[in-house]
Amino acid sequence: MNASEFKAQILRTGRYETPRRGPRLPWWLASPIGHLRMVGIYLWGNFVCRRDRAAFEEGPFADFALKPLQMMESLGASVHYDGFERVRHGNFPVVWAANHMSPLETCAILPAVLAFSPTTIILKESLAHYPVFGLVVRNIHTIRLHRKNAMEDLRATLEQGEQALREGRSVVVFPEGRRSLTFDPAMFNSIGVKLAQRAKVPLVPVALRTDAMQIGRLNKDLFTVHAERPVHFECGEPIPPDLPQREALDRARAFISERLATWQAEYPTRTPLLLPPPASSTT
Repeated sequence: MNASEFKAQILRTGRYETPRRGPRLPWWLASPIGHLRMVGIYLWGNFVCRRDRAAFEEGPFADFALKPLQMMESLGASVHYDGFERVRHGNFPVVWAANHMSPLETCAILPAVLAFSPTTIILKESLAHYPVFGLVVRNIHTIRLHRKNAMEDLRATLEQGEQALREGRSVVVFPEGRRSLTFDPAMFNSIGVKLAQRAKVPLVPVALRTDAMQIGRLNKDLFTVHAERPVHFECGEPIPPDLPQREALDRARAFISERLATWQAEYPTRTPLLLPPPASSTT
């Protein structure tokens, strides 16, 4: 399935599921193969950028964003997109707010959201200077944060994000800021809500499970592939911008928490997907 076919299916049904899964490779074999294939994806993206930088985002970028998912499927993982019918007839642009679990979602969320509108994604500045991959980052619409001054990052997100939304581009934000296998609702901050309400556009929560590509312990840019774990992306109901900020944030947190709890029950792992709620104190 190429990017055009994927887009057509998401727009028509709001869903996608891996049609045929190949042999499920063990982590010790899937991981080095996954790294080699990701390098190949980045080299391909770099080559296409150099050939025609102006046209990259309008065409080849959608295919580039889909390739990490195709790589995971080739290693035996099953990939599921659900719930995007909830926004099929909605107003765009929007702010997409997702939890942040692994290196996979930064690209893998894009094939679905790009189906609905042009998109700007918020990334850390250092990604723009990576060998090979950095050229791709520099040739798409991004808001790049330095992660050194929280107030400067907040100002950049709100100002540049609002400008992107005014221009008709949706914005993808990961409010946790940093990747974590376990979702802590308290760390899912209000930046997405603030941006959506400032620009008067809907906030759309996206719950994701991407621990099939687990971040490295010593180097978070490396990963191990666990193809037995399902990959999930699910879109929630759009949250209108006229709600009180606390209510909007609670709705987004609740949706993501509920989906992660369900996926944890369906396929449990040693590291929980969701931080248990604090025990109630008794007197």
